[in-house]
Amino acid sequence: METTNNTGYPKDQIKFVTGALTMVPVLPHRIAAKARVMNRQSQKRVVDAPVSAVIWRLAIRHVFFTTNYHCLSNCLQFSAAFVASETFQFYLAGTSLFMNTFGWEILGSTLVLIYSRAGRSTISKNNGSSGRNVWVWFRYFQWTEMLASCLSVSVMKRHLMVWAIFAPRFMFAAVFTVICLSLWVLDVLLDFVAPFITNIHKSKQH
Repeated sequence: METTNNTGYPKDQIKFVTGALTMVPVLPHRIAAKARVMNRQSQKRVVDAPVSAVIWRLAIRHVFFTTNYHCLSNCLQFSAAFVASETFQFYLAGTSLFMNTFGWEILGSTLVLIYSRAGRSTISKNNGSSGRNVWVWFRYFQWTEMLASCLSVSVMKRHLMVWAIFAPRFMFAAVFTVICLSLWVLDVLLDFVAPFITNIHKSKQH
């Protein structure tokens, strides 16, 4: 007899859906790792853009979890809100808590953007891709993570632990995506402003 819980879904179905949605962000990482192995077997020493993006992504996530954080609301380090102030100040406390929670994400994503822009003019002779593609793949992995979180919350919206597990995970993924999207807007603005700055610099030289 098929067992069910208070969500109305069979337990086996819930386990299958949860496992399938967990594999969504993992598949691109596995594909990129396989490409790296194939390059190694063909004696190529070039790290492809997807592989570089995977390394950056895993490093940033590793730092997030090693700081004793999890994608749960009860794991927030609220003591960080009372640092550098003898009295409670709402905006300062909120900014301090936010930076303590997502500071490594902001720093890591910014470094990826800087790394990608620095390698914009460096084109690999082996695969014809530039370092800027790292930032493209980095954004792709972030959007994949966000999509998986959306699907997880949508499918498990009647689950008993939706507000304890799935909703906080969705909120963290949303903040990660907003950070990546903000840096993408900054990247577009820099590309838009760069020609004007170059023309002004050339006009001053003449």
